[in-house]
Amino acid sequence: MSSKSSDYVAPDTAALLALSLESGFYGVSTYMFAETMKELLFGGKFNRRMAIVASLFFVLSTAHVIIDIIRIKIGFIDQRDIFEGGPAAYFSQTLPLFSVRSSIYVAQTLLADAVVVYRCYMVWYPVVRWIVVVPLSLWLGLLVTSVGALYNLGVASASGGGAEIFAFGKWIDGFFAMSLTTNLVGTGLLAYRIWKINQSSSEFQSKGIMVPVFRVVIDAGILYSIVLIITLAFFEARSNMQTILIDMLMPIISISFYMIIIRMSALSGRGGALGTEISFQLTTHSFNLSWAASEPHSTDYRGSSSFPGPRTGSKLEDG
Repeated sequence: MSSKSSDYVAPDTAALLALSLESGFYGVSTYMFAETMKELLFGGKFNRRMAIVASLFFVLSTAHVIIDIIRIKIGFIDQRDIFEGGPAAYFSQTLPLFSVRSSIYVAQTLLADAVVVYRCYMVWYPVVRWIVVVPLSLWLGLLVTSVGALYNLGVASASGGGAEIFAFGKWIDGFFAMSLTTNLVGTGLLAYRIWKINQSSSEFQSKGIMVPVFRVVIDAGILYSIVLIITLAFFEARSNMQTILIDMLMPIISISFYMIIIRMSALSGRGGALGTEISFQLTTHSFNLSWAASEPHSTDYRGSSSFPGPRTGSKLEDG
């Protein structure tokens, strides 16, 4: 993935650094995956959907690391003296194995943003049903750019490589932009809804109990968004640093997902985060807030007050 412009990071150097950093973050994500599955399986109410999603993240991250290891072996050992231009040329071109790893990254991104849209749907559907159309439309736009980028990469790979990743800049720019927008809008809508719920609960509690939940959602969204923005900046600068950051994004996406489940579990007081349900119901006659964990020692907050207002409701679950 070399660049025609002056780039102080050679393609082969970028590939080695990318694998090293990706492996480190992958180790962290593997530990967090184990903790997540422990909560899902033994923390209380089993949530099949989130268990499947967590497993998919782990499988995709693992497959990406394995393919990167294979590429390093091919580029630096098997074809070091065979491939014209050596390792630097090998890692700068869109060869078939590069297309495979790109497909895995795209699948991981689509899955992560789909989870954001799903969570947004869960908290907004009872209140404003149409609002989920906004992040869903952005996700569909992301899907279109994903297909376009992968198709062009596939055509280039089938023709024997030779093209640099920057040759497909328009499609990849669109992919990064749509992913970033989907994540920011989805996370923003989710955070805003939680904040509004916290404002309502604060009227009856000395401290809004949704503040920690708000922070968990924001932290996860910021972690991914910051790395993606930096990646897009390096890609626009035609720097091979984008290779390093893209490989880091694979485990970081998984970490962001696991982080929400693990921290929500901690908030629920040892009750399984995926077996924990945060329900809110605002009616014209009463306010009812319940935190119903799956274990007997869970905390249960309830308050009531008569006040006029429209009937609204929201339900936030980790699945």
